[in-house]
Amino acid sequence: NNIESKNGSIYIDYKIDLGLEARNCVVYGHNMRNDSMFGSLQKYADESYCKEHPYMDVYIGYDHYKYYVFAAYSTPIKDTDTYKIRFGSDPEFRDYIKSCKNKSIYLPYDGKITVNDKILTLSTCMDNNDENYRFIVQLVRGEKVDD
Repeated sequence: NNIESKNGSIYIDYKIDLGLEARNCVVYGHNMRNDSMFGSLQKYADESYCKEHPYMDVYIGYDHYKYYVFAAYSTPIKDTDTYKIRFGSDPEFRDYIKSCKNKSIYLPYDGKITVNDKILTLSTCMDNNDENYRFIVQLVRGEKVDD
C-alpha cells in the first residue's frame, strides 16, 4: 500500500547497495518544522537532549535494533569524509569513525566501535536554511531487541 506525500520521503544514498548492512549507511531526510521526517534531528545539537535520547529504534524487516548515537555535528555539504561509503580496509574504516567522533559536538556514546559494526549516518538541512551545511547524527548498531 503506497502512500504519497508532498513532503517527499527519507531515503538511503543511491550508491549504497547493501542498505543498512553497509558499513556506513547514509540516510537523507527533510528537516520538517512539524518534526516529521528528520525535523527533530537537530535537537541532538543539545547534549541534554542526547542524554535523554541516547538511542533510536531501527527496524530492518522484522528485526528490531537499538542504534546508539555516537556523533552529532554540522558539516559542509561538500564534506566527502562524512558521506564516505566505501572503505578499502579496516584501518580506513577505523580512521573514519575516529574522524566522525572528532567532529562531534560532544561524545554521547562511550562504547567501543569496531570495524565489524554498522554505522548509520542521518543527514538533514540546517534550521538556518544554510544550503552549504547539513546537520549529521551518526549511530552505531547495538543489540537486537526481542519484541
